Amino acid sequence: MLTPLRQRKVARGVFDESHGEAWSIRPDTAAALRPEHPAAASYAAAAALAERDFEVATHTGGSLAGGVLDDEFPLSTFYLKLQKKLAHMAEAAREPAHA
Repeated sequence: MLTPLRQRKVARGVFDESHGEAWSIRPDTAAALRPEHPAAASYAAAAALAERDFEVATHTGGSLAGGVLDDEFPLSTFYLKLQKKLAHMAEAAREPAHA
């Protein structure tokens, strides 16, 4: 018998619900936020991305700043390194051209 293959999720979406949220991807939380009309506080369509090529998670506590998972590269580090590498080019572009 063959084992069905599972494709790896190609993207990760993290919904920040750590500070006084008015919307949620979690149906129970959306219902608590707007008991009279839970759909008005629901990102259920976004949560449905989990059924496709996305890994979906909810962040419910603390700051997201600086939070990097083991398999991720922090964009702040990338931008700092890029800025250093391109600094001389930016400086040269600011200098007046000599005829």
